[in-house]
Amino acid sequence: MHDYRARLLRADPDQVVITVVRYRCAAAVCRARWLLLPVLLARHLWRRWQVVEVAALERRRPPDWPPVPPRTRRRWRARLRLGGRVLTQVLAASALPALEVVAQRVGLTATRRDLVLALALPLSAAAALLHRLAPGLRLM
Repeated sequence: MHDYRARLLRADPDQVVITVVRYRCAAAVCRARWLLLPVLLARHLWRRWQVVEVAALERRRPPDWPPVPPRTRRRWRARLRLGGRVLTQVLAASALPALEVVAQRVGLTATRRDLVLALALPLSAAAALLHRLAPGLRLM
């Protein structure tokens, strides 16, 4: 363990401060540092998955939630409009029949949004599934 970092989530309805633990490699040659985020946070997006899902999938925002800036919403929606060919191939090669069916149904021309909707999972669960099947692969 290297240290702790407090992180205030952006556009968070509860204004929660999360403590993130940072680690450092003990090897004198390496000294790399990394951190582990709680599962409720979207990697690289600084927000809860619920907030990202509401903004990116154009769902109605609860009135007590702070707004997400328009530029951020546009960026997230643009990411979901990107091609999902690699993601579809990962699902097809997963050896899980239910995921193979989803891959066949959406096809290689599907967008990432099409895949999320076809999986019928919350955005966080879809991102976690894809990361488990192909570590490092990002949905958003």
